[in-house]
Amino acid sequence: MTTEDATRTKALRDENDAGGLEDGQTREVYALEARKERKNAGKRRGIDFERWLSPSRLFKLLVGLVVTLLVFDGVVQWHLLATEQDHNRSRLSALWRRVVACSPQVVSPDPLSRGRFHDLLRNMKPFPPLRLQGEFQKLCDASTRQSQHFEYCLPIHGRRDEPFCTRPDRMDLLVRSTSPDSFCYASVLHMLFVDVYEELHAMNAAPIAVYGTLLGAVRNQSLIPFTEDADIAFVALSGEQLTRLRERLWQRGYHMFHATIWRICVAPSHPLASTLFTTKNGLVRDDFSVPYLDLYEMRPADTQQQWHLAGTRFQRLLHEDQLVPYGSVEINGDLYDTVADPLAFLLAEYGPEWRKPARRPPPKPFDRVEDFPTA
Repeated sequence: MTTEDATRTKALRDENDAGGLEDGQTREVYALEARKERKNAGKRRGIDFERWLSPSRLFKLLVGLVVTLLVFDGVVQWHLLATEQDHNRSRLSALWRRVVACSPQVVSPDPLSRGRFHDLLRNMKPFPPLRLQGEFQKLCDASTRQSQHFEYCLPIHGRRDEPFCTRPDRMDLLVRSTSPDSFCYASVLHMLFVDVYEELHAMNAAPIAVYGTLLGAVRNQSLIPFTEDADIAFVALSGEQLTRLRERLWQRGYHMFHATIWRICVAPSHPLASTLFTTKNGLVRDDFSVPYLDLYEMRPADTQQQWHLAGTRFQRLLHEDQLVPYGSVEINGDLYDTVADPLAFLLAEYGPEWRKPARRPPPKPFDRVEDFPTA
């Protein structure tokens, strides 16, 4: 109600109280009061049309809308800029990894190992640290090694041709060289075999040479130059003992992992890593493409005086007298335990032509062999 309406209403009420209003004037009073009531009802509902539609209010609304649009546009531009910066940061990070190198933490030569190889290794001037760039920098992180298989093995190439590799020996690895063609693939296998055999023997696991390693020992008193792995059988260990073996081998620079059976390869932390490492084939993506050793468990069978040996042909059982007392074979001038009758074992595993060298096709990833659950 306007000021004039309020003044007019008051005057009419005073005159009505004095008894001087006519009927038309009385109706005017009622009309003014009804208008006032409608306005009060609008205010009670929170709607004041005159106030909301005033020029000042409309101006404020327009300014608020413009500011909101400007802020929204700024947020969108900031998000786009941040996304572009993240992309550029990723590209710079990738470029930085190509330029900057990392070095895995290398273990010291084992102080307890005996033999001329370890004596020389301990007394030699340390090899230069392994410098890894690009994709190889993944090998600097040892925190995930226990969940990795072949992919954490040190990439190693090495030669397999004869006569250069007729009698591969770990001693060849002590020659300083920057070329992967200066040493034999099987020389790395010889180093793996001797060190793992030594650790299993120290744990009273009764290790023996079997399969391809036994085959090379009987034929030539050395490892087969073109073989892809070394083979050791051992009396099954408990889970706690296997964990201890795994850690002990890690301290010597080896990576032990389970892929259908336990397998071992050279880790990036090995004292000879910098001289063995090669970038020729990139990171290890294809299983069995680097030197590795297979561990085969032996367990007593339910049948009396018979044994399970993982990996035997047709999963055959071995009678106890086929295993013990252990026989022995020579590998590079040293004697190692093996099955009681090596010739009978090789005949059963490889047939009558076992003396004739024959290259076999590379194994498919995780070829299945007889595997026993860990106790």
